[in-house]
Amino acid sequence: MWRPKVTCRVYLLVALGIFLLFTHGFADDFGGTATGVFTNPSGPSGMVVSGTGTNFFQWGTTTVGLSSALRLNPDPTLFSGFYGTEFSFGTLVYYNGSTEPGTGATSVHLIDTLTFSNPSGIVQAFDFTLGITNTPNPAGGGGSDIINLNPPSNPTQTFSAAGMDYTLSFTAFKDAGLNPLDSFQVAENALATANLYAIITVTETPPEPPDGGGQVPEPSTMLLLGSGLLGLWGARRKFKK
Repeated sequence: MWRPKVTCRVYLLVALGIFLLFTHGFADDFGGTATGVFTNPSGPSGMVVSGTGTNFFQWGTTTVGLSSALRLNPDPTLFSGFYGTEFSFGTLVYYNGSTEPGTGATSVHLIDTLTFSNPSGIVQAFDFTLGITNTPNPAGGGGSDIINLNPPSNPTQTFSAAGMDYTLSFTAFKDAGLNPLDSFQVAENALATANLYAIITVTETPPEPPDGGGQVPEPSTMLLLGSGLLGLWGARRKFKK
């Protein structure tokens, strides 16, 4: 029985066509960069702070080791994801250093700004107020200072792009095991981290086109579909020969 000769080129064409058809559906719906700065620290009259207006904030004076600090890392942070799915847009790092009484801050604001590249031209920001409790260090050992990870004052925001309405919502601070966190409480000279998570949902469906034929595929989708079909058509011609 005669069987068509299948060459490596045919296999490559088929594989390329299938790849192009399916990978577009898994592309991220949105993406961009997040940057953060610490602002508006508050505390006693003897408060000593540095790094206001940057992504690294330090407070208190110390005679031993380093003073306490918060850092938003990395800066900028790349983020991306799918609508309706949580995504991370930064990591907050806390170092519990030695703080002399009366020199530490009691709170600081973190302004985390998300600048979208897709959809382009969208900028949104969360305003967090982080509470700081500087506990006295007992004789012979370090104390566990506390950072209260409060949700932002504006946890839910809306924006529009290309005729669509979206809702951006902060969801939680989470540790490496994806467990929600509401505070840092670590021993002196120790580190703690928390990832910031949010979610974007589509709040409006685009209107049907005038002819009632449903949504018109994007040009990129049509190009990928055409490329996939061309690959399959080329394979079919090879089989016939």
